Amino acid sequence: MSMFYSEIIRYYNERNWHTLKELSAALNKRGISHDIKHVNKYLYYPPKTDQELNAIVDIFDADKEKIKYAIELDSLPLDIINKISHIPITELVSRRSEESQSTVSNFCFFLKQHRERNRFTFTALAKSVGVSSQYIYWLEKGKRGIPEPSILKRIAAAVGAPYEEMMRIAGY
Repeated sequence: MSMFYSEIIRYYNERNWHTLKELSAALNKRGISHDIKHVNKYLYYPPKTDQELNAIVDIFDADKEKIKYAIELDSLPLDIINKISHIPITELVSRRSEESQSTVSNFCFFLKQHRERNRFTFTALAKSVGVSSQYIYWLEKGKRGIPEPSILKRIAAAVGAPYEEMMRIAGY
């Protein structure tokens, strides 16, 4: 198993919430024919071809460079991997600056304000967006960072906030 690759894929999958069945269908749609029994490997082992890599990047709405960097980290000697394996992959592939932390804080406040204004519970908003209530809670608390644009679009639509404004506050 590839430690860093699987962690970055989990990171992206938490933002997009793909089941194995959905992942299988998405891979099949992109010409990578795998039955559901073999799809699980894409969550643990890096893609072998550029076609597979591009499909994974597209399906998870992921940053291709971050995926490649995680794959490179997995190729380091075992003694180095053991020394850095306790560091979350998200910190290894992109460290937050004070400015980006401020962006996260502004986004958290904006999200909470709009959620409460519309009298959404975490569960109600999560259901409307298609994510878990815990994910919404973590977003508001700043423990999840900034979601990908596709999720921001669904959140904006659910809470009635202008998508462009949400993207700006989120730092895009």
